[in-house]
Amino acid sequence: MPADAIMTFIGLVWHCAITQRASHQDFVRLFNAVNAVRLQRTLAQQLPPINPAYRGTRARLRIALYTPELRNPRHGGTAFTLNLMSLLVDMGMECEGFAAQEVAIPPEYAYQGGNQYLAPPMLEVDTLQLKTAGSVQFRLANAELSLHARYLQMQADITAYNPDLLVFVGFLSPLVYALAPHYPTLGLSVHALPPLVPVDVWLSADIKADSAVWDALPAPQRLHYPYRFWPVGPAVPFTRETLQIPDDAVVLVTAGYRLLVEMPDSWLQNMRAFLDAHSQVYWLLVGMTHEQQASWPVHPRIQCVEPQHQLQSWLAASDIYVNPPRIGGGSSIAMAMEQGLPVLTLAGSDGADKVGVLAAGSMAAWFDQLAVWVSDHPVRREAGARLKDSFHQRLDISSTSARDHLRHACGAAMASFNTRNRNT
Repeated sequence: MPADAIMTFIGLVWHCAITQRASHQDFVRLFNAVNAVRLQRTLAQQLPPINPAYRGTRARLRIALYTPELRNPRHGGTAFTLNLMSLLVDMGMECEGFAAQEVAIPPEYAYQGGNQYLAPPMLEVDTLQLKTAGSVQFRLANAELSLHARYLQMQADITAYNPDLLVFVGFLSPLVYALAPHYPTLGLSVHALPPLVPVDVWLSADIKADSAVWDALPAPQRLHYPYRFWPVGPAVPFTRETLQIPDDAVVLVTAGYRLLVEMPDSWLQNMRAFLDAHSQVYWLLVGMTHEQQASWPVHPRIQCVEPQHQLQSWLAASDIYVNPPRIGGGSSIAMAMEQGLPVLTLAGSDGADKVGVLAAGSMAAWFDQLAVWVSDHPVRREAGARLKDSFHQRLDISSTSARDHLRHACGAAMASFNTRNRNT
């Protein structure tokens, strides 16, 4: 079966997992049930053999960073890629970026049997800029080609670049199955789970995460690496007058591109009941298009906002970030933490590892905490200050600690590769 059809199927599985699975355990079970490892490996086996050139001693480590999709900094995988690449370049590494644009599959190649499809975010090439001085080349495959042709192109480009180390930023990709046997491979997943590809070392955001969750994949070495986010500094908030919200209101905020399908009906009913019982509370939903808003039931104290380039200003104008019971939301949670907001999220979600002990263990505990923060401003402010400090200590990828840990991780991946080569 063509790569386009298989990856369309896997993409829809991912969308289903993101929007309909409330826990990591369900997420893992679904991908294991559809044999996602076997499907990716089958596509990798359709690529020609690789004969890497000899990698001698170089003055600088040469790194190929591969990510399935590069779009714009508002896209999570792109943001992680730009942040990590910025740090690598700032550390003096020689780097190039590669992306096969795997989600951009023309409909005529997709062999879709239903009416659901994934539409990639807008490609904004001019926004693919590093956060530090210097620049790198990003090689993007021609999305008008078949996916198999793009894999061929990327494999040839990476092999010709002859890296010392392959860094993968993403969740899954058949191309990594073809490359990993020949290059030390370091993986940074866009979820709080290990990448669904073979890597030597996984940069795990969660210190307690299990690396042995995928059937038919060896467990990678797990290194705790929570650093993902480049700080932007204090944002200039929108005024309450601009938002037509009273100055003494308590403003909740939630952000995301898939909010309509990420907010379960039962949870929404509880949120509406909470707003009805607390007349001083307003709720901003940032990221809903006009089409999505048209199907959203009207509530006098819920405002739906289009996707924003400057989400930080909306966060800075708010009092509490509320994360739905969803897989995902980690990036907006980190942004809220940097702006000093207390964050409500459930344990077991992509945001739980960021807020630590403040993650709610149950939905009842979630709403109990929300009630406390709404009614008690000093407690709310203390929680926000605590999370802001945690952002700079644990999540800031521009920090010295992030640099030191990444250098160690690169060495660990190369040592692991040498060990597995000796054992074959």
